[in-house]
Amino acid sequence: MPADLPSALFWFVITVAVVGAAAWLAGAFETRDRQWPAWSMKAAEVIATAFGVGGALLLAIPGVHPALGFASFLASNLAGIPFNRHQGHRWFLARERCYLVFSLFGLWNWWLGPLVLG
Repeated sequence: MPADLPSALFWFVITVAVVGAAAWLAGAFETRDRQWPAWSMKAAEVIATAFGVGGALLLAIPGVHPALGFASFLASNLAGIPFNRHQGHRWFLARERCYLVFSLFGLWNWWLGPLVLG
């Protein structure tokens, strides 16, 4: 067994806990029947779009730290999950959940991992 396996398992559990908490906070586990005000869904749609496009732009600009793009994607995912859940867009919701995991993975690789592990 590799020496760094316990550390990898620890961070895997932490990542799963963070993804679960973020999904819960974003309303991913709520029933679709919950009545959200119309303005909040419009705001979630606009925020998700703006931060998604902003994240792509940040990753495309040379010299900008990639963690900023992934942080922008994370904000987009956290706004997009409840919007897609409310609208009943099952496949977009699945995509947003995958993107959420990828955003956390990118933040770990470019910011948190080097910060924590040195």
